[in-house]
Amino acid sequence: MLERYKHEKSVVDEVLRFKKNELQKITATASQFYGRDPLNNTIKKNAVEFLNIFHKSRAPSLTTYNKWLTSITAAYTAKMLAVKTKMLTEKSRQLTSTIATTEADEKKRHIATWTNRYNLKKNAIVSQYQLDKTSLEKRIQAELDSASNAEDSTAELSPEQGMNKAILLIKQLRDTKQKELQQHLSLLATYAGTDFIARDSKAFLERIQTNHLDTEISFEEEFSAIHATYRSDILNAEINNLEDRLIKLIPAYEQLIEERANSGILPLAPPDVLLTENMKEAKKLRDASKLIVGGDAVLLGIFYTKVRNKGEWDYKQRGREFEEFGNFNYGATGTAAGLPEHVLLRAAGAAQSIAGTSKEEFGKWWADSPYGDDSIDQIWIRAGIRHAKTKDF
Repeated sequence: MLERYKHEKSVVDEVLRFKKNELQKITATASQFYGRDPLNNTIKKNAVEFLNIFHKSRAPSLTTYNKWLTSITAAYTAKMLAVKTKMLTEKSRQLTSTIATTEADEKKRHIATWTNRYNLKKNAIVSQYQLDKTSLEKRIQAELDSASNAEDSTAELSPEQGMNKAILLIKQLRDTKQKELQQHLSLLATYAGTDFIARDSKAFLERIQTNHLDTEISFEEEFSAIHATYRSDILNAEINNLEDRLIKLIPAYEQLIEERANSGILPLAPPDVLLTENMKEAKKLRDASKLIVGGDAVLLGIFYTKVRNKGEWDYKQRGREFEEFGNFNYGATGTAAGLPEHVLLRAAGAAQSIAGTSKEEFGKWWADSPYGDDSIDQIWIRAGIRHAKTKDF
């Protein structure tokens, strides 16, 4: 409808422009005989003036008469054109008013349509957010249960194995949610300073108008950011919930490991490996180092090549079931080699850092325990150290 009005006005304005030009020319023609508009005087005065001009003119009588006739005809034509011009001018004004009213109405409808669409979509997001907030504990547990069932294990687990499985599942779920959170935060970084929770349709439409943006594209972009805002809050709450679970589980799990490590029962070793022989070899290295200059450096170098990643004594490379023994052997042989406990513990963390297997939760090798190492690994290292000391190494 608006476009039809605009088209009609453009036609009227074009005709009006043409008629005004025509009126200007006709008016000039009408004034040529009397030097003025002949219709602005009485017939009697025009007749007297006509006779005066007629008698004074040196042109042929017919020429003078034709000049007068042309002027009179032009005057009446100009009068009709003036009426038409007035009508066209009024029509143009009416169309201008109609267009303005229609534009205002369309703008109102546009605002109402987008406001309604904006509010409906945001309300849906907020409703889901509130639902996710209230059901957070149940949802997290359901996700953990689903992940546990997906492993398809029929073997009955010991309390220690069950707790370890639970910790691994929690960490995996936490890491997954942290990755998703980072994606949302990266998106929101492009809208620094914008509060999408407080933001409403009015602010959205003002931004569209001010920056001359495509409404549909901007709408989708805006709601991607709104979704990211609310989802980030939920993810933070979910991650905190998972962290709280770990805070409760890990100490209990470490206690079980500690009890087993202190039981005097050695962890499972590869069939071809004897811990006592490894400890004797380490002691020989220590004894030999005392006989040469720079022996301590030589001792450290040889010991490092033994226990480093993929070294001869890196038993976890031969299977996860030997990981505990690998750490136990490291502590025992390190003690047999004469290395202090604090050096062994911190060096294990440093090795993790160098290998790129350390995690943020492990801390830093130069900081406090567990020195950048897995706390469970440290338990078995300490157990190996204690074992070596009981054997007079």
